[in-house]
Amino acid sequence: MNEHAASVLNWVPAERARRLIHRRPGELDEIAVLVQKACTEWKHDWGIEIDAKVSCVMATAEHAAVADMAIGGRGTALAWRLGPCSGRIAELLFACEIAPDGVAGEVSTACERDAWSRIAATLGLDVTGHELPSPAAPAMRKWGGAVLVLLSFGGRLLLDAEIVEHFRHDKCSSRSVRTTRPQTPLTRIEEALAHTPYPLEVHLDGCDMELGSLRELRVGDVLRIRQALDAPASVRSTSGVPLFSGVLARSGVRKSVELSAWGAQAESGATP
Repeated sequence: MNEHAASVLNWVPAERARRLIHRRPGELDEIAVLVQKACTEWKHDWGIEIDAKVSCVMATAEHAAVADMAIGGRGTALAWRLGPCSGRIAELLFACEIAPDGVAGEVSTACERDAWSRIAATLGLDVTGHELPSPAAPAMRKWGGAVLVLLSFGGRLLLDAEIVEHFRHDKCSSRSVRTTRPQTPLTRIEEALAHTPYPLEVHLDGCDMELGSLRELRVGDVLRIRQALDAPASVRSTSGVPLFSGVLARSGVRKSVELSAWGAQAESGATP
């Protein structure tokens, strides 16, 4: 073919050509089945009620643009998480919105970390445990062979084309892929949290003072607060969520609080 014909057809020189990779549905299904097994064990051990279904599609540069952390790799090839999903996991664990800096937030983060660790081990990846730069977009162009794994708990995993090739090679060589079982069995979340200390606060209705009077306060002065003697105190979590009303009492040599229902709970007989 002469140079004029090549320019009209806009063909690229051989040295600039790149390999195009198409994944058959069967290849994608094999990865999905393996990851789904890890997710099923994970949700069972953490007591999460959710369909563990996993699906895979071909990845593109748009997916690579939102990758934020590598969860593991094989040689120079890596697998990336596409954004955290501890918020969604918190909803599954506790069926409510939670403060990310509380005990429940720490549990949700640990639960997400365990999910990624299990998936990485199932795919035979070496866990890095470190945040790494996102993959370069050109490496994830269409038909580049990368795979996007869609997880039922809201997570998305981007597998480099080389990771997928390693997986296919292991499959063809009949080498067993490392499983995701922990060394010691996990307990259900209700049992794990049963003996976790959780601080509660007892709130009384306070008082207001002028700034000038505040400077004149001395040890021994008595402050008159708005709390009536027969009015219940408020028992709250450290994040300020009301849990109970309480009557000040005495238990041995300590002041104590006798709990009663809070607000509408007293009328319905419900507990928080």
